Amino acid sequence: MCEVAHHTRHGGRRGTAIERSQSVYLPVVSYIDQLRELSSDESYPMTADNLVFLTNDSSPDRLDRDILYSILNKQPKRALAYWFLNVQVTNEPRTLTYAVEDFGTDFIFKVQLRLGFRVNQRVNQYFYQIVSDLIESGQLKPQDHKYSIYREKSRVGDFRFCMIRKVLTPETEISGIDSTVVNAKYAIRHLCGSPIRWYGLESSSVLTEYVPLFTKTKHEHRLTRTEGVGRNATLAVLDAPTDETTGKPGSAPTLGESSVEGVGGKPRRTKEIEEDEADIFTDPSKRENLEREAASYIGGDTATFRPLVIDEDEDESDELDE
Repeated sequence: MCEVAHHTRHGGRRGTAIERSQSVYLPVVSYIDQLRELSSDESYPMTADNLVFLTNDSSPDRLDRDILYSILNKQPKRALAYWFLNVQVTNEPRTLTYAVEDFGTDFIFKVQLRLGFRVNQRVNQYFYQIVSDLIESGQLKPQDHKYSIYREKSRVGDFRFCMIRKVLTPETEISGIDSTVVNAKYAIRHLCGSPIRWYGLESSSVLTEYVPLFTKTKHEHRLTRTEGVGRNATLAVLDAPTDETTGKPGSAPTLGESSVEGVGGKPRRTKEIEEDEADIFTDPSKRENLEREAASYIGGDTATFRPLVIDEDEDESDELDE
C-alpha cells in the first residue's frame, strides 16, 4: 500500500512538472492599458462586476498566458475589476491573512489568500470581505447597484469565478509514458473532486474553461485550393481537355500530383504529403520559431518551456490546475 501511495505521489509530481514546464508567464503591467480599455468598452457585454481567476501562481507581478488569453482573446471578458486569486494553505492551523498587489490601478488586483489547514476554505466569503476592505480604503471604486431586495444596498457588486484547466487533446503529442502520467493525474484530479467544491463555490457563478496542454507541435497538412463546386466547377469540367484515346474529358491532377506527363501520358506524382512531427525541445529550427513567437508577446516571455524538473522534497500543491 505504501509503495502504491509513493508511486501515485511521484506520478502526480511528474504530471505537475510536465504541466509547469509548458507554462508561459507574462508581466501584468504590460497589459494594464488593454485591460483598462476593455473594462470601459461598452461594445462588449459586462461579464461581471468582479471577474475572479483562481491561479496556483504565487508570483506578485506576472500571470499565466492562458489567463490573459482568456480575458483578451477568447471572447473578451469585460468587468469593472479583474482579480487573480492564489490560495495558500499554511502549516499553521488558524492562519487567516491576505496580501494585495494593485499594480497602481483601481481595477486590477492580484490577491494571495493564506488559510490555515484547519480553517474552513469558504473562498467566496473571504473574498467578499477583501473587496469590502479595498472599497473602504479607497483602492477600489464602490460598485453600487440600482436594484436590491435589501433596504440598504451593498457597495459590493457581483462576482464570477473563472478556473482554467489544462487537458490533453488530439493535437497534444507527448511520449507514451508522459501521456500515461498526465492522464493518470487528470483521472485522480477528477476523482478527488473540483476546486469549486473545495473552496465552497457551489452556489457562486463559476466559469470553467479548458485549454490544451502542448509539449510537441504537429504540423497540419496544407490545403490546396481547387475549382469551387457549382456552375463554375461544371464549366471547368466541360472545358477540360479530352483524352485522345477515349474521347472523354481528362482527369485533373489530384492533391500531391502535378500535370507533368509521365509514361503513357499519365500524370506522375511529384510530391507526397508527409506528416511532419517536430519536437520543439530538440529541433533547432522549431525552437527558433518558438522563440520568435514568444518575442511577439507584449512584455516578452518570462518562462517559456522550462526544463522538466521534479523536486522530490517539495510537497506540490495541485488543488488548482491551470
